[in-house]
Amino acid sequence: MPTLIILRHGKAERESVTGRDGDRVPRERGRSQARFVGSQLAGSPRSPALILYSALARADETSSLVAEATGAPRERCTALEFGHERQ
Repeated sequence: MPTLIILRHGKAERESVTGRDGDRVPRERGRSQARFVGSQLAGSPRSPALILYSALARADETSSLVAEATGAPRERCTALEFGHERQ
């Protein structure tokens, strides 16, 4: 049976250069958190077959780091965007 894993983005900067919430990127701590989760999932029975992510910069980068560790493909999912459109 398939397993659904819901992962929140890593710890993010308080503000973005543009001032838009959707452009906030992960802090180094958030990047470390994403790498750690990816390393724990890699090679495990729960390693993802697909990673869905929203357009938020912090979600995009977090999913990229997890995908790098696990080898899973990523796909942007507009259904996850809840009004935080990244422009």
